[in-house]
Amino acid sequence: MSQAIDLAKRGAGFVEPNPCVGAVVVKEGKIVGQGYHEALGGPHAEVNAIHAAGVHARGADLYVTLEPCSTQGRTPPCSEFVVDAGIRRVFIGCVDPNPQHGGRALLSLKANGLDVTCGLLESECQELIAPFVASLSAKRPVIMAKWASTLDGKIATKTGDSKWITSKTARALVHEERARCDGILVGSGTILADDPHLGVRHVSGDSPAPIILDTSLQTPVDAKVLTEIERQPIIYCGDNVDPSRIKSFRSFGVVVVCCPVTEDGVDLKFVLRDLHERGFGRILVEGGAQVLGSFFQGGYVDLVQVYLAPKVLGDVDALGAIRGRQVEFMADTVDLEWLHVELADGDLRLFGRVLSDPQS
Repeated sequence: MSQAIDLAKRGAGFVEPNPCVGAVVVKEGKIVGQGYHEALGGPHAEVNAIHAAGVHARGADLYVTLEPCSTQGRTPPCSEFVVDAGIRRVFIGCVDPNPQHGGRALLSLKANGLDVTCGLLESECQELIAPFVASLSAKRPVIMAKWASTLDGKIATKTGDSKWITSKTARALVHEERARCDGILVGSGTILADDPHLGVRHVSGDSPAPIILDTSLQTPVDAKVLTEIERQPIIYCGDNVDPSRIKSFRSFGVVVVCCPVTEDGVDLKFVLRDLHERGFGRILVEGGAQVLGSFFQGGYVDLVQVYLAPKVLGDVDALGAIRGRQVEFMADTVDLEWLHVELADGDLRLFGRVLSDPQS
């Protein structure tokens, strides 16, 4: 099961809003197949592991971090595949937290004569699916925070110059991540400062829907993100914005949602609940620093993707990656676990998972 857990972590950042799952097939004390859920919409961990085992799967034991799915979704039910493969015993880390599915596979496997044990390394397996549980229980998308910075944590010089901190290779990887998301979220400050496109370029894949937090509706109607994007943009503004300005945006096909305002801007809890109801499962938050700070402050970040360039600005007035959190003690930091660390043409690419309890 420890091996299955390590395998499951490889899927972090690629499968959300689905859970990270790993599986290992063992026969006569030897591992004969292993796999993990590699990408959203792709085969699940059990299927990959059993395929890897081939003919050795018949009569073998299956270790899987999460109860196999028992209903038709993007893929067929894994519980049926396990039975058809001739697996003899199944060891499960934790039960599916979705009340509509939880426990169904256990009953199905037992009814088909398999020996089933549940709760092996349960707490570690539950940790794996924390983003999935947060999304499920809080009715919000899984949130990945992304930024690129110098080694001293700066995302731009004091004049606002940020092109380019990282290499062309790293920037292409960012576009791959965008293609895996339903939406890409920024604040109006980023739009006003950089007029970004926010779509997918340099790689194949569909562009995510642009989502803008703009309390006062300052976004220019001719901004690239509103005029050069393939998917319909959404702007969340305050509930006291001039109705005539809202109407002008809507006439261009922009979805404008008026929402409550807190001292930090639009109410993020309202925004995330609304996005969930619109069918968004995975959101990439790209900034700016104040927006990232608000998401961390509210406890809404599940995953992080950070690109560190081998550069140092050393300027106290340069712009930091995250701001807005008021922290007096190190005990109050947001703690993460690094899941992937790799080089991207000289830059460090880091995937991490937030360990502190996410908020609804």
